[in-house]
Amino acid sequence: MSAEDAVVVVSITPGEKREAAAVLASAFVTNPNCIAMLGGAGEKERKRLEVVFRLVRLEHPRSKALVAREGGRIVGVLNAIDWPHCRTSPLRRPGILPELVAALGMALFRSRAVQRMWASYDLDEPHSHLGPVGVLPGMQGRGVGKRMIERYCQLSDERGVASFLETEKPENVRLYERFGFGIVAGADALGVHNWFMYRPASRKC
Repeated sequence: MSAEDAVVVVSITPGEKREAAAVLASAFVTNPNCIAMLGGAGEKERKRLEVVFRLVRLEHPRSKALVAREGGRIVGVLNAIDWPHCRTSPLRRPGILPELVAALGMALFRSRAVQRMWASYDLDEPHSHLGPVGVLPGMQGRGVGKRMIERYCQLSDERGVASFLETEKPENVRLYERFGFGIVAGADALGVHNWFMYRPASRKC
């Protein structure tokens, strides 16, 4: 059995959100946007990201997250939030601000600058907003991300829902293009270029 065959992609359970946030933090800590926002890519920054991904993404009341499991552990996470709920600032959710401030400190202002730029390019029509999608560093390059995106696209096609995302990594652009996403815009924030990509709705069920 190949490493890819050993991975199962399923919906997240409430008890897995902290583990899933840790996986995303490990996957994203060296990404250009995260380094620009946090000022580094060490263990301190990884822990800060863990809090952000849990609070802002995985604990969002409209989060639709998938996890890739290998044996008893989570090795990949994919999150999506349907429009218009993806447009709502996380700071409007009760009780979230103190924990975010404690985790990010002044980096919260840099994070907000990136979020505002992303929001200015978001679609003003029904869609599923994809992201983040992350795989544990030791499992990258083994088809885990591909399996999660395949499952996400299957579910989106069954629902007949368009998809939208942002990414700052050229290799991610090429990956998403394989699944029918196309670049619709590009912009810089904190010195990092971001691409915005769209996949039209389909019904393949």
